[in-house]
Amino acid sequence: MSPVSGAVGRHAMIVSLLHSHARTRACGKRLLGHQGVIVGVLRNGTTALIELDDVANLPAGVRRWPVHWDDLQVEPVPPPPAPHVITYRAGISGTGDEAVQHAVLRSNETSLCGAEVHPLPICGWAFAFTPAIARTCPTCARLVETAP
Repeated sequence: MSPVSGAVGRHAMIVSLLHSHARTRACGKRLLGHQGVIVGVLRNGTTALIELDDVANLPAGVRRWPVHWDDLQVEPVPPPPAPHVITYRAGISGTGDEAVQHAVLRSNETSLCGAEVHPLPICGWAFAFTPAIARTCPTCARLVETAP
């Protein structure tokens, strides 16, 4: 991902001025270490326009400075939160030909439809509930599909 994509609005800090324009480098000692928000992208994406936070200590009171991307430390974008998905494990009621699969929440031996079930733990993990198999409780399947 290039530094330009999605950069406007992100926080950044000026860490050097080696690659920036000569007019920006002329005020380098007073700009280094300042933080601000990227408000624009200039020069075909090679330079960021950064609006600095500290107004009192800026050269000539100028808040917005063009700074090359390589001279900035841009705050990383946090990954989007994973959607919360409720997973149900499979529980069995009955035996042999009478066995029916039910949906069960973790640490529970009662299915969504209220039937007493036996979980199928294998080496510390359990089978996931699958509403598409032949011997699935229709009530549990409907409740799983309509769950938020």
